[in-house]
Amino acid sequence: TAGNGSDELINILISNFLMKGETVVTTAPDFSMYAFYPKLAETNCVEICKGNEFTVTPEQFTQTVQETHARMLLFSNPCNPTSLGLTKQQVLQVVQNVDALVVVDEAYMDFWEEPQSVLGEEDKYENLIILKTCSKMGLAAIRLGFAVANASLTGILHAAKSPYNVNSLTQCIGTIALQEHDTLKANIQKIQKSRASLQKETENILNRHPHAFQLYKSCTNFVTLRFPQVEACYRYLMEHQISVRKFPAFLRVTAGSKTENHAFLSAFESFFEEEK
Repeated sequence: TAGNGSDELINILISNFLMKGETVVTTAPDFSMYAFYPKLAETNCVEICKGNEFTVTPEQFTQTVQETHARMLLFSNPCNPTSLGLTKQQVLQVVQNVDALVVVDEAYMDFWEEPQSVLGEEDKYENLIILKTCSKMGLAAIRLGFAVANASLTGILHAAKSPYNVNSLTQCIGTIALQEHDTLKANIQKIQKSRASLQKETENILNRHPHAFQLYKSCTNFVTLRFPQVEACYRYLMEHQISVRKFPAFLRVTAGSKTENHAFLSAFESFFEEEK
């Protein structure tokens, strides 16, 4: 099922698969819209708060769904914004052990060197929906996302969505882009290489400034840095014309060109030098 971005599909799923007052379980931190759309639909949103390691186990998912009698479980894998992910086996373990619809948003899956996608498993389960998007191909502006599920769930989605939700220009661009397998693969590899370099150089900074921050092994196109002085560091980076995504306890830094990565790394280390 195609949608006007995966955002629209998330809204359709919550609005049509949940009744007023029913519960959807998600995680925190995770994509902010997972908690937004339940409010519009007057449903309850229960967030599993991640600890310092930014992880949630299959057992935690299962227990929370059972305790809250949730009708839906919704999360990104790999996670935006933590950069961490669950293995394919872990996701399927959750799908098999909960009496709820499991919606797995795989927007960043293509950047994982050892992909753990559950795409292809949808026909084996009555409660699995996988979300995909063209946004991470550099095509965010065309607003094109997909929900992949078995025939029964797909039929419900088709009945619920607007018949004209994806315009013809978007369909044309999406069709052409998705046929460019070699180009897409080359671009993904380029981004993976940039992210690996950014991760390695950030680790080198950590070695020179032990305990200054916590760095997580990334499965995405960005790295996540956790440390107490996030607000001060964010302002420092902005003063040096470097824009990153700020959260209450961490920064999300997207891998860019060599020049962009170098500019961030230089300013980031300078911040800790001046903090001494």
